[in-house]
Amino acid sequence: MIVSAKQYREVYSALHSKADLSELSKHFRLPKETLEAILQQKLVRRVRTHFHRFKAQARHLEHEWSSGKTFAQIAAENSFSPLMTASIILQHKGMSKPSFSRLAKNPSSARDERVRKEVHEAAQTDPVFSQAAIADQTKRAKECEQAVKEWLEKKGVSFKHESEQAKTGKTPDYLLGKPFVFHGNEFHW
Repeated sequence: MIVSAKQYREVYSALHSKADLSELSKHFRLPKETLEAILQQKLVRRVRTHFHRFKAQARHLEHEWSSGKTFAQIAAENSFSPLMTASIILQHKGMSKPSFSRLAKNPSSARDERVRKEVHEAAQTDPVFSQAAIADQTKRAKECEQAVKEWLEKKGVSFKHESEQAKTGKTPDYLLGKPFVFHGNEFHW
């Protein structure tokens, strides 16, 4: 599926949450999976863009949490990731990153009942950083990689899979034997 840059920008600006997927899928005549990938990019970009600014407010965020707001409420009010919000607050309270990572994977390991309940809630609702979201991303990536492989084979394009390439840092999924022209653009990988 090819999405033009113009249509991508239109979808990107209209798409705010998973609740928008069905309606926008019909409106733009795009598969939900395509919209999910665009939403994923948008949410990750939002976290990356605002992370340091948000983290700089850790003292204020911890105060809100100590006053009774949940990690999910604070995240929603700030259009931010629930798990990243929990991470920032709990790290400000002294928890290490590795400890939070383990807690996010297994919220029931928390000693504090409120932390256990709220990290579980954050892990259930986080559309990007939860274990379920990461598993979905991995599944989609493998499906896309397989589709690209099948397409290249169908077109008779020679390539090396990343597993066949020398491990010198990052490698593309498929390195083409010779450049391939598609819609006027030359691709090497």
